[in-house]
Amino acid sequence: MADSPKISIITTDETDDSGSNRDIEVGSSRPQAPSEATKRHPRELLWCIYAIFVLVLSSFDNQAGGVVLSIPQFRKDFGSPYDGNYVLSAEWQSAYSGAPVLSSIVGLLVSGWLADKIGRKWMFAIGYLIVFVSITVETLSTSNLVFFIGKFVAGFAIGAFTTTALTYLGEVAPRPARGILTAAAGMALTVGPFIVSIVVRATGDEPNRWAYRSVFLAQYGFSATGAFLLPC
Repeated sequence: MADSPKISIITTDETDDSGSNRDIEVGSSRPQAPSEATKRHPRELLWCIYAIFVLVLSSFDNQAGGVVLSIPQFRKDFGSPYDGNYVLSAEWQSAYSGAPVLSSIVGLLVSGWLADKIGRKWMFAIGYLIVFVSITVETLSTSNLVFFIGKFVAGFAIGAFTTTALTYLGEVAPRPARGILTAAAGMALTVGPFIVSIVVRATGDEPNRWAYRSVFLAQYGFSATGAFLLPC
């Protein structure tokens, strides 16, 4: 009688960017369930959840800078009178929309290379620094040019966050939970804009600058939370 085939299991230690060692099984006869993967790789799962939160933050920042154009007080402060109302010129609207797109493309490309050099955590930290600078500029701005600069700077962080978070999810997500986490990443990109709409709905009709500055303050809250929770 021929011997039954043997299944060999090879384990190797692989250090991820979070600094933890991962045991990878090759040739396992039984696929892991997502719940089992969660128990075996809790640190990796926490990092994945954090990366998903960063995507929420990124989509929030991306939406917040554009939705303020719909707030009447913003158009009054940055626009000009027209037919009993206030309007923002097409040139500035185009600039506000195009500038962060351009800088985010640069952020997307550069962050992928830079994250390989300095690590994902440091890339997140740099992104938070850029975000705080851009939010401060946007909040304190009283002219179109200054607000434009804030929007342009914000794009670098949006691109860096998006690339780093999605790449990191693909690298460390436990295979049995990878599908769920990938779907959660896609959903995270819609959660940020939804929260922005709630903030604008609550504060957008205020008769002062806080009608739109409240959105920027909410950005501070999200960014400060992410920076505080950045794993060591």
